[in-house]
Amino acid sequence: MENQKSTCRITDGFFKNYQELVRTVSIPYQWNILNDRIPRAEKSGAVHNLELAAGLAQGEYYGTCFQDSDVGKWLEATSYALETKPDPNLEALADSVIVLLEKAQQEDGYLNSYFTVKEPQKRFTNLRECCEHYCFGHLAEAGAAYYEATGKDRLLKIACRYADLLCSIFGPAPGQSRGYDGHPEAELALVRLYEVTGKESYLKLADFFLNVRGEEPYYMELEWEKRNHAWHYELNKDVNPRDDRIYDCAHIQPRFQKKADGHAVKVGYLLTGMAAVAAHTKDEQLLAACRSIYDNIINQRMYLTGGIGSSRHQERFTFDYDLPNDRAYAETCAAVSLSFFTRRMLDLIPDSTYADTLERVLYNGTISGMSLDGTHFFYLNPLEILPDACRFDQDFKYVKPLRPQWLSCACCPPNLIRLLASVHRYLYTVRDDAIYVNLYVSSEGNLTQNGRSVFIRQETDYPWKGEIRFSTEGFLPDMHLALRIPGWCTSWELLDHTGRKRSDFYYKHGYLYLSLSPSDSFLLHLDIKPCCVKANCLVKADAGKAALMLGPIVYCMEELDNGPQLYNIIVSPDAGFKECHSSDFPQGELPVLSPQGAALYENAVFLEAEKARREVSAPGQVLYERYYPEETQAVCARFVPYFLWGNRNGKTPHEMQVWFRVMRNDN
Repeated sequence: MENQKSTCRITDGFFKNYQELVRTVSIPYQWNILNDRIPRAEKSGAVHNLELAAGLAQGEYYGTCFQDSDVGKWLEATSYALETKPDPNLEALADSVIVLLEKAQQEDGYLNSYFTVKEPQKRFTNLRECCEHYCFGHLAEAGAAYYEATGKDRLLKIACRYADLLCSIFGPAPGQSRGYDGHPEAELALVRLYEVTGKESYLKLADFFLNVRGEEPYYMELEWEKRNHAWHYELNKDVNPRDDRIYDCAHIQPRFQKKADGHAVKVGYLLTGMAAVAAHTKDEQLLAACRSIYDNIINQRMYLTGGIGSSRHQERFTFDYDLPNDRAYAETCAAVSLSFFTRRMLDLIPDSTYADTLERVLYNGTISGMSLDGTHFFYLNPLEILPDACRFDQDFKYVKPLRPQWLSCACCPPNLIRLLASVHRYLYTVRDDAIYVNLYVSSEGNLTQNGRSVFIRQETDYPWKGEIRFSTEGFLPDMHLALRIPGWCTSWELLDHTGRKRSDFYYKHGYLYLSLSPSDSFLLHLDIKPCCVKANCLVKADAGKAALMLGPIVYCMEELDNGPQLYNIIVSPDAGFKECHSSDFPQGELPVLSPQGAALYENAVFLEAEKARREVSAPGQVLYERYYPEETQAVCARFVPYFLWGNRNGKTPHEMQVWFRVMRNDN
């Protein structure tokens, strides 16, 4: 693929700080977590389990049956970190982990510490729950990434041996199993292996897993019957697989699916696999299903932050426009999976709506899952927090007002850092007709299109400022550069190096197509200013409310800046908002930050409403009385970027909300 021949390096700014935070803080921290070296944090056992499987340690297996996946994701994040900045010590550490995996791998290629240690006779007997293909997928993605980053193929060979085993066991041939994993992941990973190795059997197996999912007779139920209705997890003993197909994304064959139904992360991974397979097989039916499900997500089932999955029950999508704020699940992994999917769709369809969604998710619903110190993480990302509800209401126990050091089910933290470490791979899409600029990030890219090399430099303070300066080399007259005009942007200008407006472009599907001289420079100016947005009136939770954005950044109010009872603050969207510096707001109990975390905080734009009031209640006022116009007092309503919330309140839970009440014109 063209993108694999291209390289890009982020040089400064927002995502440079995030990548350095991941490289210098989060990757070492998570390695210590995987080795159970962090006091008072949830224990992982991931490395210990692999040492047990390799015969290098004694003791008991610890954690979920899919603990291996955390190691795979950590290795993938490490690969991208090495791709952006060589680090001999980090590479040596990764090599030692690869040696451990090699020792834990069985002769036939099987590699799963849970079954090797605890149930060696039950391999592939509970695909629905035990995530063997899922763990393989994260191993395979790491193998491909490490090979691309370092040129070393040892981890890639481990993944390929496992993939070859899967190809021998699963498939359409007589005597092969028609099984598939309860948690999609192998599909997209097999395509990654195919793209690196060119081995057709990997692409065919990925396609098979997509075609067999949801077929009759229902494989998961047949598997359950063979086990005499035995479950792996006690939690699932009362669940009949025939009643739970939607949760597993197995209620219908993917190519016929129209809506986003089921566990949100599973849906995101499944869609990524579908788009990846469709790109290589030219399967129009599969692509049409991707487009239909995507349209359903962004138009009826996605939060303003890019979060997906509105229900705690099965961490799933529910129904159209059901987007509660205070009990939003919006798992970090789900947002990460949506990033993966939209990036794959950009390979297939040159339409800026996919990049708009990618941008929304990257700047909001993913990075909110990690604190600025790089060592505390959210599993879910609600759009409203009332600490007393989290404390006293059992229905809100899963909503966390503070990021913990780690999680017992820790899929999200390593997932997030592998995304952030790889953001440089998301800036451009190289197609035969043009090179598409999806994200505006200070960077240098050496890209290859149809065998011809070009260089692109971006310099920008985006997302806080809308000026992006481009310098290019190597473009020929028949080549185009396509610049995305974000969906939130209502005004823009394209200027040449002298400051004069350029008109040598045409606009299509959200992109400006430019013809460039062999050596060119120009400025794209996007008008970034505070803007209030409203939800579709069918979203009950947001009726009569608005939310605040600055470019792609979603904002929220916090108790630290506004006092308690945020729901009593009423804001005028028409009066405007004033941009502020972080130093204008209370610092609170900001954690000790690395230089990168400090830069992310200090460079952020904070906002104040020009006109806002708070509804007040007199002391001793009755609970219910005859309606009368609200008694209000003028207040200063302050807003912070959503991804920053919860960083300044130390160990004290505070209120937070994204959507606010709107002031009537007569107020």
